[in-house]
Amino acid sequence: MRLLTLLLIYLCSTIAMSQESAETEKVRIAIGEWPPYHDSKAPNSGLASHAIQLAFADQGIDVEFEFYPWTRAFKLAQSGLVDGTGVWFATDERAKDFHISEPVMMAKTVFFHRVDYEFDWESYDDLKGLRVGIAQYSNDGEAFGEAFAQAQKQQIFSSSTAHDDRMLFTMLQHKRIDLFPIDKHAGLGFLKSDFSDEQQAMFTYHPLPVRQDGGHLLLPKRSERSIELLRRFNIGLNKLRAKGALTELGLPPQSSTP
Repeated sequence: MRLLTLLLIYLCSTIAMSQESAETEKVRIAIGEWPPYHDSKAPNSGLASHAIQLAFADQGIDVEFEFYPWTRAFKLAQSGLVDGTGVWFATDERAKDFHISEPVMMAKTVFFHRVDYEFDWESYDDLKGLRVGIAQYSNDGEAFGEAFAQAQKQQIFSSSTAHDDRMLFTMLQHKRIDLFPIDKHAGLGFLKSDFSDEQQAMFTYHPLPVRQDGGHLLLPKRSERSIELLRRFNIGLNKLRAKGALTELGLPPQSSTP
């Protein structure tokens, strides 16, 4: 009799655990390397990844991050093969295919260049004749703002596209380009993780921002669940922001620049 009772308790417990597991909602978010915000080597996959994870967790949703080259991460989300991708600047072009969340973080994009290259600028006319590197995932319309896009279209500067930001630093190191735009903290993050102290000393950045804007989670319009996921994500994110949790994670506050 006791054995039967224990067996029934075990079965009930197993069923309950299975039901609880089945009821746990999950999302797959495609991201790329962009330390310190998205970093496969860091705890919680980076600062922005952790914020996304916590915002969904507030709504009872587990997040599975999948690292890809940024262009592939974008296309996987665009086609609805994953539930979303982040973080990205909001542009009219991206809004055609995605529902765009409230900002997860604030970014300050600046031009990185070599220390031995004396660079100063106030307008894009000052970039005339320069070689500007652009990461492939950012080479779409107004990723760096309308003024940058117009200067590129008018060929005020020549542009070279690279697979990712890491490659752009290598191109800069070997003087194949003169400068390239990237979020200040992301640029410093790449240097710290991928370059020696001696190599890091070769680079610097200009303080004038190319763009200051939020980094957002993108959820594909092709997926029927995206609107509801967006609503719940924004609720969770705003709760984190209201209690100062995003700043505690190390993300720049929404009201200021990094």
